[in-house]
Amino acid sequence: MIAQPTVHLYRSDTAQWVGQIALDQGFPTTSYVEWEGQTWAVLERRHQYFLRGGTYQLNRVALFVRPMDPPKDRVQFQNNWVIGDPTCRYNAHSELLRCVPNPEGPCEGCRFFELA
Repeated sequence: MIAQPTVHLYRSDTAQWVGQIALDQGFPTTSYVEWEGQTWAVLERRHQYFLRGGTYQLNRVALFVRPMDPPKDRVQFQNNWVIGDPTCRYNAHSELLRCVPNPEGPCEGCRFFELA
């Protein structure tokens, strides 16, 4: 029987182990993960595989995280989460970075705002 892959959470600044997520809850694919009532920003992912019967199988995923609340102006855009107004020319279309001219936001009233 093949063991179910696990997801381990580590603090990005100290590499201290935070916890483990069972994959039956779903694989975390976003930039944020919920763990014991707290939101963590995923800064790095590492995958570990093993070779069995000539094929590689996922064994473990390590997520390096830091505690963070998701931004309040996070919106869904083209099946992804983005911060700020995705119609702005300078928006990074990222869940971690709003834009270069005004990364802290907000988009409302920004002097650099231009429609894409």
